[in-house]
Amino acid sequence: MYILVPVLSLLAHLSMAMNQAPMIEYVEHRLWKPLLLTEIKPHEDEIYDAQFSPDDKSIVTGSTDKTAKIHAAKTGSCLKTLSGHERSVFSVRLSHDGKSVITASWDRLARVWSEETGALTLTLEGHQGLLFFATFSRDDLLIATASADRTAKLWDGTTGALIKTFSGHDRAVTRVDISPNKKKIVTASEDKIARIFNIHDGSLIWALNHDDWVCAASFSHDGRLIVTISRDTTANVWKVKTGKLLYKLGKAGEEIKYATFRRDNRSILVSGVDGSVGIWYFIDHKFIKTTPTHAKDYNTAAFSHNGTRVLMTYADKVAKVWLMPSETLMDDSLSAHTIQSLVKEFMATDAEKKSFADFTDFLNKKNKADNSQVIEYRFDAHTQEYLTSFFQASCPPRT
Repeated sequence: MYILVPVLSLLAHLSMAMNQAPMIEYVEHRLWKPLLLTEIKPHEDEIYDAQFSPDDKSIVTGSTDKTAKIHAAKTGSCLKTLSGHERSVFSVRLSHDGKSVITASWDRLARVWSEETGALTLTLEGHQGLLFFATFSRDDLLIATASADRTAKLWDGTTGALIKTFSGHDRAVTRVDISPNKKKIVTASEDKIARIFNIHDGSLIWALNHDDWVCAASFSHDGRLIVTISRDTTANVWKVKTGKLLYKLGKAGEEIKYATFRRDNRSILVSGVDGSVGIWYFIDHKFIKTTPTHAKDYNTAAFSHNGTRVLMTYADKVAKVWLMPSETLMDDSLSAHTIQSLVKEFMATDAEKKSFADFTDFLNKKNKADNSQVIEYRFDAHTQEYLTSFFQASCPPRT
């Protein structure tokens, strides 16, 4: 049985220095734990990367077995295998219309495949070092790649023609992203710097500095902000227009592994090296995270587009889909505290069955027994799904 403890309110530690961003540190506490939904075991070797399709119905994975595979997200069954690379597939991404898959490989090539048929449609050749990453622009008309040759390249997404090479980093470029308006790109590098370039003339606009290798950098959905992740254990939010550091999240010794903007452009989904996931409300200076999945050896994490699931890849040839607690449950409001207290009270009863339906019956009986005003409990679809899975995992049916 899980032990539920009320969510602690996290206060911002605002720096007294005028030029420093507000710093928010992790606070150790136990919250709802991500629940395992699906295991994917199609590859013959370590899975490096994975991503959900735009409709969250399928998943694409890339592996050291030199292949990428497409799977049904609900069952984990393999639908297609994309073969052709001569070395490990390090990165996989789906186009925003869901019709294409792009793979980046240590064979120095990026390849574009039909999601429907699995057929190879484009090969992007020109880097002098292994590829770490490849991605589409929001309209899928451009492709950007990042390489160990210290450059990023921009390609025509329809013809595969090379448009521009972006240079300036002193070490490998590990990640690249294209702004929503296609006027800028941002690169992340092992040289401890993320750089924002003008996409048309290749000129450097801003250099965003960290104290260690920058693992990733990506734009917000409105293109006004960038989030960077570094091995200096921080995630930083920067203003694109000025290059100014606005917000910082992190704590010594607790590395952040993945972060992506939510569609509200005011919060970020985060995963830590300890297998925890959380929501960083950076404008409100608040970070709420779950109990770790106890899977510290994962390679990458990706969130579903509806924000309810997190997909993690592992060195033991497995990818796992976890159901995240709903935002209602992860909040630090009175209602969230009330739900947690009620669940604890229900779990402590000697009822033979403990399902979501039994829980709602318990609430109804509790209301009738109380002389106070009747409280109506309503659960959104995500909260109901999580509580249903929670009771199933905590109290499997008796045989």
